Amino acid sequence: MEIVVLLFLLGIFASLNRSSAAGSGQTPQNGDRAAEEPAGIVDVSVDEAYALIQAHQDDPDFVVLDLRTPPEYAAGHLPSAELLNFYDPRFIQEIQQLDRNKTYLYYCATGNRSSSVTEIMQHLGFKKAYHVYQGITTWSMRGLPIE
Repeated sequence: MEIVVLLFLLGIFASLNRSSAAGSGQTPQNGDRAAEEPAGIVDVSVDEAYALIQAHQDDPDFVVLDLRTPPEYAAGHLPSAELLNFYDPRFIQEIQQLDRNKTYLYYCATGNRSSSVTEIMQHLGFKKAYHVYQGITTWSMRGLPIE
């Protein structure tokens, strides 16, 4: 039950942050970060995410996480993405078990669920991660590859 409350509160916090950024004219995207290797967690567009995946396709320390449900994942996912179901009761434990020294690129359908995960990963001390804030819906609309 505590996990559900934490996820709910983090979701509200992320929504408020995104709303205030939208109201100020700011965007979550700050130029092309595909070539950069930032510390911490940054938002990236689907185009930047595609470039990152291409640049790291042979890197075992670069992990793509799909945070949607198993049926959503089965309908199509980013190349080499691993499923980590946001709605699974063990979700927080699964996030806690991830290697914090690896680099993660994670997404959901539209960026709502995954924005909550940004807060969780920051709290848990992940060193480097990329949040695809536009989600797989925009990825698909751009005609980028899906498995």
